[in-house]
Amino acid sequence: GLPFAYAHFISRDDDGPEIAQEYRARFKPREPGDRPRTAVCYFVLAAPTQAEAEHLAWSRTLWVLDLLANKAGSFPDPNDPRKVSLSEPEQALARRIASRAIVGSPGQVRDGIEAAAARYGAEEVFVLTITYAFADRLRSYELIADAFGMRQGLMAAPDAA
Repeated sequence: GLPFAYAHFISRDDDGPEIAQEYRARFKPREPGDRPRTAVCYFVLAAPTQAEAEHLAWSRTLWVLDLLANKAGSFPDPNDPRKVSLSEPEQALARRIASRAIVGSPGQVRDGIEAAAARYGAEEVFVLTITYAFADRLRSYELIADAFGMRQGLMAAPDAA
């Protein structure tokens, strides 16, 4: 009778939607009226343009590559020059990592989040954004909120003094 949340952003497999469906098929209510509830969490990054979003998202792709190679370290700058020196297998893995994220302009990200929710049959989508610069992360969250019409009445961020 418990809700189910799937962390798509850390999974290396594409079986999340099937796992969510299996959860719904096997759900047994604990209380009358209980129903299966599904959430999914994606790495999401929005920027004014797709090109800028992809540039900023490179940091996360490189960071995951490093984690998978047991070379964990600080979150890399998106201008890290290693992008041009990756081997062909590393480039293929980088493309796979990038393909599992929702990255783009606000409209593209909104469409991607809605498609992810539909694929998982999810009532909620959690958004995880990690960027090298905090200002880029904050801007991404603001653009996502704007894309869904969710910023009305939200408290403004305090000025950085």
